[in-house]
Amino acid sequence: MTHTDEVAEARARDAAIHYGHKTPAKRKKPVRYGLITSRCKAVADRIAFPAQSSVLDEAALFLRVVKAYDLDRPSDCRFLSRGDSDVYRVCASGKRYYLKVYRPPHGLPRAEAEARFVRDLHAAGAPVVPPVPRRDGRYACEAVAAEGRRPILLFEEAPVAAFSAANVADCCALGRAVATLHDTADSLDQKYDLPVFDGVWVLNRMFPYARSYLSPRDYAYTRQLLERVTGLLHGLPTSLPHFGVCHRDLALSNIRQTEDGRITFFDFGDASYTWRAYELAALRERLPGDGAPCSASGRRDALLEGYSAIRAVPAGIPECIPALVLLGRLLWFCAAMAKCPLRMGTDGFSEQFICKELSVARDLEAQLPAGA
Repeated sequence: MTHTDEVAEARARDAAIHYGHKTPAKRKKPVRYGLITSRCKAVADRIAFPAQSSVLDEAALFLRVVKAYDLDRPSDCRFLSRGDSDVYRVCASGKRYYLKVYRPPHGLPRAEAEARFVRDLHAAGAPVVPPVPRRDGRYACEAVAAEGRRPILLFEEAPVAAFSAANVADCCALGRAVATLHDTADSLDQKYDLPVFDGVWVLNRMFPYARSYLSPRDYAYTRQLLERVTGLLHGLPTSLPHFGVCHRDLALSNIRQTEDGRITFFDFGDASYTWRAYELAALRERLPGDGAPCSASGRRDALLEGYSAIRAVPAGIPECIPALVLLGRLLWFCAAMAKCPLRMGTDGFSEQFICKELSVARDLEAQLPAGA
């Protein structure tokens, strides 16, 4: 066999492996790698070695995804940030939009439900940043990436100024805005394909990830604490108006304020059916900020005062605030362990981190009702 023949045979063999064609030459089958696609351990067959975290190519997103959306002359797509979901900035006719690329197990149906929920909120007058529809009327796209299928949504740009919670008046306005958000969600006459979040959900869906990172003693303590919190919250109502669709991640970074004081919410990726008291309790704990001229208690009281001006404060406030806050903290702790492969090398996930979080949990546990 000449050198030319050897080269031709090698090319034919490579083409066969790539395109799946049969060739007369005997060859080994390509190695196939199982890829876990859900928390139920469902496995998909992949030839490429799977990755825990990928960043999608800007040019491919622009050509294959951005142009599918109802935009006027899109011109650019640039990667901005990496995290639980990756964010890209899109430019079209002098306006800016933001593309969110989620990670498994966040699926296409949930992304579509999120977009339709936010669309309906916006249409009903709620202060939210609306999604951009595709040209076919749907909202979510999907890209097949190294770690599995990644849903994609496109949103308009949020106001630039972040909400600072710097004074009582702003916190009162924030309370009114949250109440308006809940009121509007209650007025939407349809059911959305969004998860139900409660203590049982955290215990069954998120907590199992803790076993790999906690010592047997810490694991047993954390589980017992989570079960105790779930029991304390068991008596809270699970129907409107006390339980309904919530943003569920009202960090101050997801709240913006215009120059005339109007408040806008965005990033509904964690939207779920849950207690309104949980939403308020979590936001209430996030209000203190460095350099704020008023006390933390003053800002927290102002938040509830503003909320009560629009609708009744939900059941569980204030008596269940310690349990609700602890549930949120335990969720965040479990989520950090669930997403540890994504955060490795970028976040301080270590023994010191675990000890610190358990110390915080014990401090919050001390605030729970005695004998509960």
